[in-house]
Amino acid sequence: MNSNGVTYGKYRFLNNIELDKAAFVIAILAVSITASALLIKTEGNITAAAGLVTAISILLIIFYRVDWGFYIFLFMVLVFDQHNIPGFEPVTFRAEYFKNFKENSHIPAFSAGVINPVELHLILMLLAWFIAVSVRKRTKIQFIHEWGLAVIFLVSLVLSLVNGMKSGGTFLPALWELRALFYFGFLFFLIPQIIQTKKQLEILLWVFIAGVTVKALQGSWRFASLGFSCAGFETLTNHEDPVFTRK
Repeated sequence: MNSNGVTYGKYRFLNNIELDKAAFVIAILAVSITASALLIKTEGNITAAAGLVTAISILLIIFYRVDWGFYIFLFMVLVFDQHNIPGFEPVTFRAEYFKNFKENSHIPAFSAGVINPVELHLILMLLAWFIAVSVRKRTKIQFIHEWGLAVIFLVSLVLSLVNGMKSGGTFLPALWELRALFYFGFLFFLIPQIIQTKKQLEILLWVFIAGVTVKALQGSWRFASLGFSCAGFETLTNHEDPVFTRK
């Protein structure tokens, strides 16, 4: 406490708040300037600018709160479509969240872009968690009790890939089919490090509910707009959506 009767701890608390506000304002200005520059560069392409702002915002959220970044990740995986729906061109497919960057029509093509936004999102979450563990001394790494099962699962995937190659399989298609399964091994370790409280679990369940609701409403709207029939279409939703909505 100083001569004015104000504790230094309070000053430190207020300084932390001011620093957070300053960082937030700087981030908003940086994103706004970048989006404006992109609008000028692309001659008014609002979609490109909006996509950039969204990507930067998600990046900042991941490094501010990795659990928030995980909620966004799960919601986007549930909502966006990996494959097109014949007869429809939904925004959930045009976002191209599951396409490799070298195939993404929203950004300049470059041959080195062999990963997709899903994988980049996962990598950023791991990086943000690692930085948080390094900076916060009280952060505890959660022990994975059934890690042996995860190792068996990953080894079986590798052995299956090797066996497929020896049997005359094609490497790239095999890798495309396996890469999603490797995400399970990745998340098997990462999720316990991120989701550790009852409150986080409750939020996670509401994220699931929100994502499934969006997809259910999407399919219902198409069904109603076609006169409560399929109108000759083989499907009105993406191939995995009925699995979620039927539950």
